[in-house]
Amino acid sequence: MKKYALLFVIGSYLAAPSVEAAILAACDDSQPYTIDKKPICQAAPGFFAQYQQNRQQGIGNYLTEDFWLLAYSLTRQATLSELEQQRLMPALQTVIHKLAAALPKNDAIPTQASHDFLAVLQRLSSDTVVPLSARAQQELDLIIAAAGIAPSPLWQSPIDYSQFKPRGRYSHSEPEQRYFRLFRYASSVLFPLQASAAIGVNKDLADRLLLQAQQLTHALATIPESAELEAVLNWQMGAADDLTSADLNTACPQDKVPLLPNWRQCLLDYAKKAHKQPRIVAGLVDAAKLAAGQTAQDALTGWRLLPLRYSADSEAFQQLVYNSTGPYLGDCPNCATPSIGLGIINGQAVKVFPSSYEIADALGSSAAATWIKSHREDQFQGYDQAQHNAAQTLQQAQGLNGGQLQLMQHWLKGAPEDFAAQRLNSMLGFWTWQRYTNLLYAKQSYTLESKSLVLEKPRKTAWLAPATLLYRELLALTQEHAKQETNPLWTQLGGLLQHTVAISEKIDAKQPLTPQDIEFLNQADQTLKPLVGEDAPIITDVHSSPATGEVLQEALGYPNLVKHGQELGARWRHFEFRQALNQRMTDETWREQLAKKSLR
Repeated sequence: MKKYALLFVIGSYLAAPSVEAAILAACDDSQPYTIDKKPICQAAPGFFAQYQQNRQQGIGNYLTEDFWLLAYSLTRQATLSELEQQRLMPALQTVIHKLAAALPKNDAIPTQASHDFLAVLQRLSSDTVVPLSARAQQELDLIIAAAGIAPSPLWQSPIDYSQFKPRGRYSHSEPEQRYFRLFRYASSVLFPLQASAAIGVNKDLADRLLLQAQQLTHALATIPESAELEAVLNWQMGAADDLTSADLNTACPQDKVPLLPNWRQCLLDYAKKAHKQPRIVAGLVDAAKLAAGQTAQDALTGWRLLPLRYSADSEAFQQLVYNSTGPYLGDCPNCATPSIGLGIINGQAVKVFPSSYEIADALGSSAAATWIKSHREDQFQGYDQAQHNAAQTLQQAQGLNGGQLQLMQHWLKGAPEDFAAQRLNSMLGFWTWQRYTNLLYAKQSYTLESKSLVLEKPRKTAWLAPATLLYRELLALTQEHAKQETNPLWTQLGGLLQHTVAISEKIDAKQPLTPQDIEFLNQADQTLKPLVGEDAPIITDVHSSPATGEVLQEALGYPNLVKHGQELGARWRHFEFRQALNQRMTDETWREQLAKKSLR
């Protein structure tokens, strides 16, 4: 296999914890919040299910921080689902249809290639039969198969087709699977500005792709739905990390720079001057074939129909692995707790995967720092500087991503030692949910609460985990959503969080809870569930290494059952492991793994 890099990671496999080992390790210790978070095995089937059991058994609710973080995450998912259905999906389908109609009809190779591209997108978009050329049909077959890295019939360079396997919430129905493939493919195809052997693009192909970009962006300027897509995604998912259609049309207008070589140079100069080269290197790169002085960012500077979105945690991940860090300095092959990131590149042990704990460490978690040292994730040349750079990157995050990372930092930094591991667990769960949601602008259908009659036993007690700072920040984040969006769910969640903040302040002041407070805590789950749906184990991939044939997956299992006095509640159970690239797990396959290990 050729050595390609995604997010700067290239190499071959070196022993890493298996899925089964990660699951089994969760039950080794009866203490729920040791530094490795080996929790008790008696877990509820879900947060809402646990609180429903409390209701049936007359046990008071213990609402943890994780419950309210879950409430935010499910609300975000529900509102994004509605946003997709009402605006994003219709706008994207309209853009593709209008683009196909706007392109000239001639036999020029770039024009035919663009028609092939749009025909594939139309077939991915709906069941409507659109005629395909032989090579376009081959491309569509590879997308649907999602088997791994293969040469593209349309683009004449290798593509990691495994990324088009529907996962997350998009694996649950055929319409969702179709939309996942459509959006993912439209955002993955790169039209680079220049040739580079490192990405398999020679001069002739580079010229063809640039002519295609010229055609497509010129047509997009006349389609208002294209600008709508960009505006909606900017706040939700972050700014584009590639050149946009507006960049190509306005920075170097084609009527003023008509010659292709001059237009290419103009765009290259603009990309460098305006810092429009990708900060996150998301593409297959044969690092050994980069020209002298050329970087992966240089090779991947270009345009995409749907530009990929920037997030500070993705850039931080990139800064922590090879070649931002150097050779391995420890003895981990002989360790009881080996590094999850350790791999081999050109016969040298280096860091090929980052860890979610490193994000938490960069945000100030003492428990994460302890975990990193115990697992020797820091035993790589230049690691301290790399971690410093990652922390600086996280501090500069903006928009929704910045607000979420700031919430995490404020809860992790300076946490009391007795609660450092518990807070780390909460934030890893929250972070995993946000990455899961952002996998492809998460879309989900959900089942409303059953109307069957259940006799409730009277409950006179309830408790809330006191976390006033966290609840205030979560409320502020919710209020920002309400300003940016029109969905009333955010206002409803804001009202619940305002009451939660008031109760937490009472507990801080050692004031007794009123019957109204207890009633609120015992009914909060019933209020939320019909609005946001049921919770269940989830899994998402966050970092890829095609050369090793693996992805790093973050997952949440069935939650832990926790007690405060006689009240019962739930907390997240977090997993992290490496998985074969062509076996990226969906929610369904992850839940099957959990069921096999009886971790309910």
